[in-house]
Amino acid sequence: MNAIVFQEMREKRSLAYSASSYYTNNGKKDGYFMNQAQIITQNDKLMDALNAYEELFSDMPRSEANFKLSKESLLASCRTARTTKFGIISAYLQCERMGWKEPLTKQNYKAYQKLTMGDLVNFQQRHIKGQKKTYILLGKESEMDFNALSKFGKVKKLTLDEIFGY
Repeated sequence: MNAIVFQEMREKRSLAYSASSYYTNNGKKDGYFMNQAQIITQNDKLMDALNAYEELFSDMPRSEANFKLSKESLLASCRTARTTKFGIISAYLQCERMGWKEPLTKQNYKAYQKLTMGDLVNFQQRHIKGQKKTYILLGKESEMDFNALSKFGKVKKLTLDEIFGY
């Protein structure tokens, strides 16, 4: 999803300085997974950006050409990645904690080789579309339209004390 989000939000729609999305686990064998996304945008583009995210996560755009480029980029990253120094110990402990016989990078490389656009669409439909979302917004309060933001759910303003503890 990361490549799709970046292409749609930054390159195609010009809604962001930066945009990404990652599906990740909590690092425990029987733990939960989550789609973690972020966008850095201007306050006046915030509502457009949030609406675009909703659209992307509900109905993922499909482009075989972009999929092939993203897949090759993932494979290239796996081929050139090196686990060194403390990373070796971390990778070993992660495998042990998760019950894996081989490191995640090796597992991913094998999986990426077989991945199809249909696999990605099915994954998005099963694990991302229609899932609950929590939005965390950071910005100048006087420039936020809280009535418009309530479209995405209950809005709760936090104090500095609640965020930072002071």
